[in-house]
Amino acid sequence: MVNTQSKGKYHKTTFSPPKIDNISEELTNNKSYPHSKDFTSSPDFLEKMENITNNYLNYWKEQVITNLNPIYQFNNTKETENYISFNEDLIPLLKEAPKTINKFFPNYEKLILEYVRDSEFDFGNLFLYISTNCSTDEAIERIKKINRALFNSEHSKALPKIIIYVKFHQV
Repeated sequence: MVNTQSKGKYHKTTFSPPKIDNISEELTNNKSYPHSKDFTSSPDFLEKMENITNNYLNYWKEQVITNLNPIYQFNNTKETENYISFNEDLIPLLKEAPKTINKFFPNYEKLILEYVRDSEFDFGNLFLYISTNCSTDEAIERIKKINRALFNSEHSKALPKIIIYVKFHQV
């Protein structure tokens, strides 16, 4: 269940996880499982547990991305979403970053997240672009201040996983 309430530029969203009632009872009472202590090694059991785990992981990923969508524009969407979901320590930083960015770029147009894969190496980087029309020198100083503020935050351990840049637009 998703409940979204608009509050200005951002949305507050609450979620209710899917219910799986009495899963152990369902698994142990199923006639296809032997009623012994090692029923958990049964292929049916393992397959069912893998499906349950995948469903919860997909649900979690969907909810995280749903929470970030009102804040950020996603470029290279699938790769960006996958990178964020596999680096879950980024999520609190991504939630905190707009507040910090707004202190130094109060008139930014939008925030863009984009995962860019390096063709020469077998890895990529997540870029957070701040769309603004301020001067280059001013933008460089503001980016330095944002990085210092985020470095001093409680979510600083995720900072090496994201690169903050500025995209300039014409007025």
